[in-house]
Amino acid sequence: MRNICLILALVLGLAQSGSAHAFNGTYYVPESEAKGGEVEPVLAKIESFRRLNIRVVVPAECVSSCTLYTLLLRDGLLCAREGATLAFHQFLRRETRTVNADGTPESYWLNPATPEDLRRTWGAYPSSIKSAVLQRSPSGLPEQGNELYISASDLGIPPC
Repeated sequence: MRNICLILALVLGLAQSGSAHAFNGTYYVPESEAKGGEVEPVLAKIESFRRLNIRVVVPAECVSSCTLYTLLLRDGLLCAREGATLAFHQFLRRETRTVNADGTPESYWLNPATPEDLRRTWGAYPSSIKSAVLQRSPSGLPEQGNELYISASDLGIPPC
């Protein structure tokens, strides 16, 4: 009887705390990644985190490709540190200028993303994120260098 009471108390405690969503782990976006970077690795991580039910914690400042983690918002797999801010801008395309004889890139330069790239990245954001961006920047994502900063709470990202 005592074991049944303990199990019942545990179940009721989970229901009351809203913690019924069990995660298989937590990924804390590292500072180096929070500053932005290439889009494709972030998109690949997002798919893995969805498949594995991994929660992602957005750091205090999340810039550029880091904002793509908002794709996990609709899955309930995203939360933000207190006071977190996300910075949005149009993505750039990274291309190799020259390649060494061993196949390693020697240098890179950034080109404006193609219209297709912009449609693909902009289209990936949840509608609530796009609405928040458009309220502040009616023409869509601003150009790089004119980042649009929005608090995680204004984006509907729950605190961790």
